[in-house]
Amino acid sequence: MGNERLKKVYTVASRYFNQKRYTNTKMAEIAKESEVAVGTLYSMFTGKEALLSFTILCGLDRERLSHEFSMPIPTVDTAVLQRHLRMVLDHIKEAVGITDEQGNIRKDFMSCAGDIYDIFTDYLLVLDNIEKNRQVLEELSQTYLSEKRWFFEELARYLRLYAEAGQICPISHPEIHVEFLISTFSWWSTNIWLSFPNTDLTRGEAREICMSIIRRAYCP
Repeated sequence: MGNERLKKVYTVASRYFNQKRYTNTKMAEIAKESEVAVGTLYSMFTGKEALLSFTILCGLDRERLSHEFSMPIPTVDTAVLQRHLRMVLDHIKEAVGITDEQGNIRKDFMSCAGDIYDIFTDYLLVLDNIEKNRQVLEELSQTYLSEKRWFFEELARYLRLYAEAGQICPISHPEIHVEFLISTFSWWSTNIWLSFPNTDLTRGEAREICMSIIRRAYCP
């Protein structure tokens, strides 16, 4: 079984689990869009839960799809998924930190925005799938949601610091601006590909558009 077929199943399944959730997603739908027979899909995975856990693992470990797999692929152990999730969350914390040990700004606003966009491109879909499919990923969801709250609070703090430093225009209610920024990053980094899977817009073009929106909205 070639990895290209497995990659296509992964891409289609990730989108279905995001848009329709685990309960409403049918293996037959994934098989049809992936251009494989339903029987072939069940020869690749032991069941729908195994396919969901596979998409989560490969979303968290971006090199995983290049590995060889013994089929049918079973459900991935939760402890394994938790370990990879923690590594991703730790990476995000390090990547988005804007102050040094003395509390001084070490990363300008647009650099921070670009880093967040890149993180969303890499990880938003899998993190969103963990949240949206919490009924079968309860432990992962609890871990992620606690860190998600931290991220929103930190981004509000960053906006206050950038405004005080004159890097962005003065703002009030930073928590509302956080919602706007998150929605903008989410749309241009991830949701556009879910809504328009056949678009010819490149990821580089989408990033440039998003950054231009953010720059016009916030930079003096």
